[in-house]
Amino acid sequence: MPIPIPPHRQKTSQPVVKYPIDDLEIRPRPNRDQRPAYKTLTTQPAHSTQEHDQEIAPRTVGTLLEVWNTFNVHTSLYLIDSFTFDDFVDAMLFRSVDTECELLNEIDCSAMKLLVDEAGVVDAHIPSAEESDDEDDISSADNSAVSTPAPEEARRRSGRGRQSLLKNDITDTIKVASPKRNGAPQHRGEEMLGDTDWQSRLMIRDFTDGGWQVILVGILMHMSSVLTKEKEVCDRVVAYLAPMDQKPTKETARRQYAQLDCNLRTAGLEVLMMLTITSKPMKDSMERRQEQMTEDRKEKVQRQRDRKILYVSS
Repeated sequence: MPIPIPPHRQKTSQPVVKYPIDDLEIRPRPNRDQRPAYKTLTTQPAHSTQEHDQEIAPRTVGTLLEVWNTFNVHTSLYLIDSFTFDDFVDAMLFRSVDTECELLNEIDCSAMKLLVDEAGVVDAHIPSAEESDDEDDISSADNSAVSTPAPEEARRRSGRGRQSLLKNDITDTIKVASPKRNGAPQHRGEEMLGDTDWQSRLMIRDFTDGGWQVILVGILMHMSSVLTKEKEVCDRVVAYLAPMDQKPTKETARRQYAQLDCNLRTAGLEVLMMLTITSKPMKDSMERRQEQMTEDRKEKVQRQRDRKILYVSS
């Protein structure tokens, strides 16, 4: 008579797994590896060597990812090299009056170039004051209505040519302070722009020595007047770049942007990015990509058919 095996020594037979199998039929492993804990974005990027004292708001994290992804997907359109997310966050946190951040300059200037070309043609849908106030979001605007004034009209509207615009010294255009709203002073953005609007400055590519910061002031002032949703954040950025207690010059805009908070920087860059999405070059690029995807799908279907024919014939 065989000796019985104790129950604790009996080998339990493992069920044989036959694939394909449903996920619910897979037995969980008792000693599986634990999932690593989530790592939140801090004010100190992983590869940063600088000391930052700024706090990144939770909402800003999503905006940073959105902007970074858009610029890296459309690098050929923005004419900018791809960059890592750590470098991008480090650039948005960078604060220095004496040293400029090249990545930050390239990102903002490349986005602005899609709005107005060198001939003065507006290639993006810039919401106007006559449009409905319900368009709180730039992305909800009608992308088909792209304002494209002729170069002659743009020069006639500005009242001066390229050479006279280049010689215009904003430091001599100091006017009376802007009127107060609700008893509280706002900013001196209109004085900073002077007699030259931001479209004309962008047409001649006046980017150096605080030039693109002044253009950013003009863009945000315009968007604040036509968009309800973005009005508060646009006013906050303009109020910091063109404060009431400083002269409305290009140097003031440059120095103020160099010390601007990361959250406000990201909000201003988001407005620029959303405007570039409505631009004609962006729409043409998306149409070309859509056509290329259609051609690739057709080629894929044809290759599958050819493979089936070769398989049957063999």
